[in-house]
Amino acid sequence: MPKRVEVPHNELFKRFAENIARDKRQILSVQGTRKEPPFAYTIGNQEKLLPELLLFGNLGATEISSILNDLSEHMIYTKAPWPLGENVWGDYHFYAYDGGCVAKANYTYQAGQFYGNEDYKVLQIVLPDRKGRWPDEELCHKSFKVPILGLTGAPMIHR
Repeated sequence: MPKRVEVPHNELFKRFAENIARDKRQILSVQGTRKEPPFAYTIGNQEKLLPELLLFGNLGATEISSILNDLSEHMIYTKAPWPLGENVWGDYHFYAYDGGCVAKANYTYQAGQFYGNEDYKVLQIVLPDRKGRWPDEELCHKSFKVPILGLTGAPMIHR
């Protein structure tokens, strides 16, 4: 097993800045626990006055990065955030929620540390399972039953 190397924050943030300059964003993936599902989020959209994206779920690192990259790239191209609620774009069918202060405090705090403030917005992206069932549906696959941070009385609506 390779030895784990700790990188000081200033070096880590220097790498983030280099990646953002080259690739428009940095994606951080966080392994889940028994109590919390894995998640990933972007850093870099804020520099274009757009929200960072947060996505929970047991997806492979390549798949989750691809989704976040595609959705972020579209926002940058259109110069507009995804609208709250249901969205369809290409192969993606998803809901976008305002992640609010819960996302910042508990999940995307490296973005706040990188920017040196909490003046960034977070959109939580929620995906259906492979059979099109949403997290609030009883038969939704357990890998897609994720917390919905920005759900403030606005239920998911299914046709």
